[in-house]
Amino acid sequence: MRGRGLVAVAASGLVLAACGGSLSGAVALASWAKDANFTANTRTLLDDARHAVTVLADPSSTANDLHTVCGVLQTDDEAAYNSLPTPDAAATRLLNRAYNELGIGASHCYDAGASTSARARALREVTVAAGDLAEGAARVASARAP
Repeated sequence: MRGRGLVAVAASGLVLAACGGSLSGAVALASWAKDANFTANTRTLLDDARHAVTVLADPSSTANDLHTVCGVLQTDDEAAYNSLPTPDAAATRLLNRAYNELGIGASHCYDAGASTSARARALREVTVAAGDLAEGAARVASARAP
């Protein structure tokens, strides 16, 4: 009985696909962006990255300051990463790279402590990742355009 139900589901999916019943790429991406709260999450991540850069660049900031700011960046990055994949392969690729780089940068930021070289490394990583996130967001925006 179970096998027959799977065949029926598969057949109905093929019929819908043959009829062109799928959403357009722009509509699907717009729906994903809304469901994932993409615009607000991206804004939050970019704000988190700016805070991390500010704290990393300030030699008077403490390890506790880094733990707080970079821990928030890590948490928000993980939440955003969990929204992948998008319906657009290029956007997924760009966002995946940005979220991975932000995670690495946040981790290095968290562990940088008073080390000037570790802070410089984390600063570079977070800055590059924020740029990649902006590129991914631009791809989402352009792919959503009618």
